[in-house]
Amino acid sequence: MDPSLMRKLLYRTGIELFTLYVIGSVIIVLVQNWWMREQPRQKRWLLWRVLVAGVVLLALFLGGAHVVAPRLVPHRNWTPFSTKEGRFAVNFPGEPDDLSKRQEFAGDYCMVYTYVMPGGYTGVNYTLSYLDAPSADFKGGPQGVMEGIRNMLVSGVRSQLLSSTPITFAGHPGLEFDYQSPNGIGVVHTRLVMSGKRIYMQWAGPLTDPKTDLNGVEFFKSFKLNEKTIGPIPPKTDG
Repeated sequence: MDPSLMRKLLYRTGIELFTLYVIGSVIIVLVQNWWMREQPRQKRWLLWRVLVAGVVLLALFLGGAHVVAPRLVPHRNWTPFSTKEGRFAVNFPGEPDDLSKRQEFAGDYCMVYTYVMPGGYTGVNYTLSYLDAPSADFKGGPQGVMEGIRNMLVSGVRSQLLSSTPITFAGHPGLEFDYQSPNGIGVVHTRLVMSGKRIYMQWAGPLTDPKTDLNGVEFFKSFKLNEKTIGPIPPKTDG
């Protein structure tokens, strides 16, 4: 997560806490005034004083968030990552976790190779996956398959699709789309590339704008295919 998104997250947190403070203050003051209804007015709590104190605290919190936010964003060194079987190269901000496993795809099961650099709730999550689809009979051709994957990803996190654009990547059909980040801050940018039966899926988020966010630009710009024609995954050999 870049500093601007971190600020938005802290701002939202501050406003949510302030809203809870106001609601709680109103309830407490009303109860206290009713309890002390027979006491002189000077002894009762005055709501406007409580609210002014809340506004001052909110201003201090937002001001602190503006200054501290850049220091909460960790600096990471981008390093190349590739696999022989994957036939791709990409830069990750560190060593990604290997979460590869067999999964269901198009009514069949296949091996989905997945490499993730997790960022947690306040960081950017980077993911690169690929698979060789088990069936060559795709409804709607490559674009139909990628649109189906797009819909599955967006609906899987119960998010909202913001944009979707067909692309050509290194001579292969592809699809780029953005959807609202599940935490409500920023967007998740995704790129799909399909060559033959192999499908590459690359996504990162939350980002501010994939075209200007330095994290997103580096991750997506660094992705390269090592061969023009991608075929089935070759068997692993010793040595």
